Amino acid sequence: MSIRIAIVGTGKVARGSYLGYLSGQEDVALTYYNRTRSKAKECASEFGGRVASSIEEVLAGAPDAILVLTREMQRYEAARDLLRGRPKRLFFEKPLVAQHGQDQVCEDDFAKGAELLRRAGEAGTETAMVFNYRLFEQTMSMQQVVAVARERMPVEERAIPLEELSAADEVLTSGSARGLVPIVAIDGRPVGDGTVGPHARALFAALAARVDAYVAARRGGAATGA
Repeated sequence: MSIRIAIVGTGKVARGSYLGYLSGQEDVALTYYNRTRSKAKECASEFGGRVASSIEEVLAGAPDAILVLTREMQRYEAARDLLRGRPKRLFFEKPLVAQHGQDQVCEDDFAKGAELLRRAGEAGTETAMVFNYRLFEQTMSMQQVVAVARERMPVEERAIPLEELSAADEVLTSGSARGLVPIVAIDGRPVGDGTVGPHARALFAALAARVDAYVAARRGGAATGA
C-alpha cells in the first residue's frame, strides 16, 4: 500500500530538500501542483508521479499528507485553499506566513499564521512545520546587536578564524541568557588591552536605550488601551 504525498510548490526547496529522498521510497506515490504547471510537469518527469491541475484535484486524490513548499509570500493563500478541503495532514516549510518575504515578517503574518492553525484544528487537519532557526532567542539577540552596530560602524557577517579573533582589539559574543558579552581574553591571552573596549560600551548603551524605548512604547500603548 502506497503513502500518497502531494507536493504544493515545486521550486528549489521541493527539488533540493524533499523530492530526491521521497522519490526513492517504493511506498510513496507523489502528486505535484504548481501555479506554473510546467514546473510541476518537470518534477513529475524527473522524480516520477503525476501532476494535478488545481488545488481541488490535489484534494480529490485524498493524499495522506500535503507538503506546502510554496514561496513564503504565497503560503497563506495556498494553505487557506487547502484547508477548505479538510486534508488529513499539512506539512509547512518555514516560515508559516511571510506575506512580504522572510526579512519583513510583521504582526499580520503572525495573526494569519494563528488563523491557519485555528482553521486546521477546526478541520481536524494535523499540522507540522520545520522550526525557523531565526526565531531562536540567540539569533534574535544577534539581529538586534547587528542592527545597532550598523548605525555606528561598518559591519561584516562572515566566519571568523581564531587567529583573527586573537589579533582583534575587541571581541564580543551574544546569547539569550546574558545578552551581549565582551571577551577580554582568549586562551589566557588578553584581547586588546584586556578590558571592555569603547565599541562594546557604545553598543551596551545603544542596546539599553533601544530596550528602554521599547518598554516605554509598550507601557504607553497599554495605558492608551486602558
